[in-house]
Amino acid sequence: MIVSYDDLEVCQVELTTECGAGCPQCPRNVYGGKTVDDLPICELDLQNIKRIFPEELVKKLRLIFFCGTYGDPIWARDVLPIVKWLRLVNPSLEIGFNTNGSARTEDWWNEMAKILGSNGYVVFSIDGLEDTNHIYRRWTDYNKIISNAKSFIQNGGTAIWEFLVFKYNEHQVEDVKKFSEHLGFKKFTVKKTGRFLTKDHTIIEKQEVLDKDGNLEYYLEQPDNPKYRNTSLEKINEIITEAGSFDNYLDEIPIKCLVKAKKEIYVSAEGLLVPCGWLHDRMYGQYVKDSKSSQQFWNLINSTGGKDKLNAKIYSIKDILECDLFKKVSESWVKHSIKDGKMERCAVVCGQDLDILKNQASKIYRYDSYKLKK
Repeated sequence: MIVSYDDLEVCQVELTTECGAGCPQCPRNVYGGKTVDDLPICELDLQNIKRIFPEELVKKLRLIFFCGTYGDPIWARDVLPIVKWLRLVNPSLEIGFNTNGSARTEDWWNEMAKILGSNGYVVFSIDGLEDTNHIYRRWTDYNKIISNAKSFIQNGGTAIWEFLVFKYNEHQVEDVKKFSEHLGFKKFTVKKTGRFLTKDHTIIEKQEVLDKDGNLEYYLEQPDNPKYRNTSLEKINEIITEAGSFDNYLDEIPIKCLVKAKKEIYVSAEGLLVPCGWLHDRMYGQYVKDSKSSQQFWNLINSTGGKDKLNAKIYSIKDILECDLFKKVSESWVKHSIKDGKMERCAVVCGQDLDILKNQASKIYRYDSYKLKK
């Protein structure tokens, strides 16, 4: 098994697929432009959460982290009622959020701080100052973000500033760090994107950014400073030289599943329980078309009863964890090659020598790196 119901410690939950931003490396839109056509627009409400997470499970969990593959959690209508209920059921539960912070009012953020209390935190993804943040976090309002963060912090909230570095903002890292400390953020962290990588695993130096009609507006470029680059991207060239091709490497590399190690599950805004967010981001979006890893995962879903069999609004988490899809994903890790059924996405993300996601301060590591001393 990837993880048993009795061993669960962590749940990552995508509350909604709604978002007000257009981040060019996010799978919910086409390179910062229009929302992808195949994305279900949906969200989990309080009743869904109560159905999916029975109280006996909530009481034994260590962390629930609201982030998501396609949406920003604070766009969900029942965010505050959900957090209130979780806090009532398990006062010691660590509750985390990741958001661009550009939605809701200062009063809403005041209430969020009070409900979360000392066992909660919010990661604000803010990539620079007023003159740069909007270049990646398209359509967000920087001044509103800062006002919301201030309200959250001033009312007792624990806030973390996460800075995604590109060429256009790398000169601001130290200034932004000082600004975050001035505002009262408890932690500042640099994130190194691993997404300057094509579907066929070729490294690129820049990526196009499109408008909603598909027209080129500008490019995102990798940082010049090596310390802000994801070192695993450079490692791919070494791997190709040694293995002959990246496909050969994926065939040969042992898989060490990160969510298995963390005893974690992932629930999507549709209510689907899937092994992890990295498989979920191959279900819809700009990284899916003509993607071998997407086709492989969808074939597995369809051959094991379809995605309805993964619906935690219908079936229990325990039953889904024991279903054929979860078994076949874990069984695939010891197969001899991708052609033989080894999950390509698992090999890319959790191949033990690559660590693309670990080097970019990925979601799976957040609750370790952001756990703050009380």
